[in-house]
Amino acid sequence: MLTLSSTALMAATLSVEDFGKVVLMHTYVVVVRGLFQFKPFESIVRFGVPLLDNNETHRLFTLLCLTRIIDVSSSFLATLGAIALIPLVAGYLHWDAQFSQIAMFYSGVLIVTGTGTATGVLRLHNRFDALSIQLIIAPVTRFVGVAAGAYWHANLFVFMFVWALAMVSGNIYLMLRGHLELRRHLSGSIWRDQHLKNIFNVPADFWHFAFVVYGQTQVDLVTKHVNTLLAGIFLGPGAAGLLKVAKDFAKILATPAVLIRQVLFPDLTRAWHQGDDALKGNAYRFSVSAGLGGLVLVVLSIPFGGPLLGLIGAEYAQASLLLTLLLLGASVELCCAPLRSLSYAMGKAGSALKIYLMGMALYLGAFVVLIDVLGIEGPGVAGIISSSAVLIGLLIIVARDGSAKPT
Repeated sequence: MLTLSSTALMAATLSVEDFGKVVLMHTYVVVVRGLFQFKPFESIVRFGVPLLDNNETHRLFTLLCLTRIIDVSSSFLATLGAIALIPLVAGYLHWDAQFSQIAMFYSGVLIVTGTGTATGVLRLHNRFDALSIQLIIAPVTRFVGVAAGAYWHANLFVFMFVWALAMVSGNIYLMLRGHLELRRHLSGSIWRDQHLKNIFNVPADFWHFAFVVYGQTQVDLVTKHVNTLLAGIFLGPGAAGLLKVAKDFAKILATPAVLIRQVLFPDLTRAWHQGDDALKGNAYRFSVSAGLGGLVLVVLSIPFGGPLLGLIGAEYAQASLLLTLLLLGASVELCCAPLRSLSYAMGKAGSALKIYLMGMALYLGAFVVLIDVLGIEGPGVAGIISSSAVLIGLLIIVARDGSAKPT
């Protein structure tokens, strides 16, 4: 809700065009980071859970050493890449020379985005309380800054600084909290020579799993962020602003989908290794319950979406149908979340990736066609088509496997 309030306040303070410019710049940085994002925390959970349960401390340290190297190198490359690409993309995103320079400075926030290992350590020890605090820090910082900016009628550059500060504060907290949790449970340093020398002595399918997760990250990137850039390219910054507002309202459902995956994945992984035959039925029940909960908001958005968006500004009310479509797509994604975690736990990450790649291709194709035909509602319809296809695919690959058994 804080993220939504921040977006609404900023949209109400700035013109639609200026708001769209801020959105495009932030989205550009997030997209570039995503291109270098391997999400090593998924690998830590997948391979670290058995190591932790079996007290194989040295192998766990080696795993964490490798993922930390991935974190540092990927955040550094993302920073350089974001700065270097700005001259090439500025024209497509409708940025002038001054705005391009500001975007280069803003790209510096990427240097502190290497938080995968910290997230993995916290998830490994079920410290979802600490992860919840991290999820609050950035929204609170952003809301306070945006509220102050709205009160003093600040320009778009002040809001850019606020968004950058929010991103940096949340990431720094996460890295520090992960380090403290690691020191609490394990003595010694992950940077010892013996761990550095053995960083490639990891489970045989580690790299396969890591690149599958990377591919999945690129798929998620398209539907969560690249679509905003495309809306800005095809329809201008104003359209990107409208899409951002509608998407932030729809995040009421999108955020639980992420949390469901984070919470269920460690437990499903343990259950699969222990041969629990009930885990499939539990995942199906989670899927149905989540989807039905989402449909309630879809129904409510039909009469109340327009008036709600109109509170931000009259020009935003035109995104009411888009909001309903995005919420419907997010409801289907909620159904997918437990099944995606189950497929990862079952060692079917590669099959799940193929399904999501198919969904991504379907989404991009539908987006390009429908944004020309339907305008701003195009991304919403494309999302429903894509997420429905993914849900069917996940159900098929999960159902194909037999009962749970240790691997």
